[in-house]
Amino acid sequence: MKKSKKRKPLKTDGKQRQEMVGQILEADEENTPELRTKLKGYDKSELIEIAMSVRETVYHSGPLPPASELEEYERICPGASERIIRMAEAEQEFRHTEISKSEARTFADRKIGYFLGAVLLALLIGGAITCLYIDKEQYAALFLGTAVLSVIGKFIPGAIRIIKGRSESD
Repeated sequence: MKKSKKRKPLKTDGKQRQEMVGQILEADEENTPELRTKLKGYDKSELIEIAMSVRETVYHSGPLPPASELEEYERICPGASERIIRMAEAEQEFRHTEISKSEARTFADRKIGYFLGAVLLALLIGGAITCLYIDKEQYAALFLGTAVLSVIGKFIPGAIRIIKGRSESD
């Protein structure tokens, strides 16, 4: 019968434990024989537990931490969870306000663009009428052609989208 060796228990303080975890991780990456020799004699299951706990990664996305972490913040610093929640609410309110302002500016810019387009169209048509009045038909055709083409050019992309939509659904 083979006698099993008694393994050293892990009685270490925080700093020693961190150094050991670093060695374990290096050993895992480098697979060095000298490190295995250093760690030989320690309880393998405890070393694995330490390495696994260090390698565990928790991902979180969102304005608030998970409830367990929020409780821990509250335990360490009373009132912290309330401040964190208020901060998330203020951030959300700010984001909604900025989005509303941005949409309002976009709408105002479009209104100005439509107004200026209508003024330009009126000027082109007015120029064509004036040229016809003074018997300059070729200039009148130029003004009117520019006006018509600019209006048609504005509607063509929408018409193309409508036609493509019909052909895809057929």
